[in-house]
Amino acid sequence: MGNYTSKDGKKSNFVLTSVLKGLDVAVERLAEKAYQGKFPGGKHFVYTLEGNGVSVTKGKIDSKTWTKVQNARKQILAGKIKVADSVSDLK
Repeated sequence: MGNYTSKDGKKSNFVLTSVLKGLDVAVERLAEKAYQGKFPGGKHFVYTLEGNGVSVTKGKIDSKTWTKVQNARKQILAGKIKVADSVSDLK
């Protein structure tokens, strides 16, 4: 963590953190459906930032940067920042 030089020689700074998959969210929703007799077998579900299907850990991110991460999350949820669905969407 800290000072970093990319392959093209540019200086940068980065922080390594983790992305969390909200498996608890998925399990809870599927268990509720099963309990209601509406288990959605055979269907494909995608869990996103909305509803806490995925999140980022704070880790060793300083408070100023964490605030920026949280603001970016809010902008993504509000549709102000578009996140690519796949790597091919980045080109």
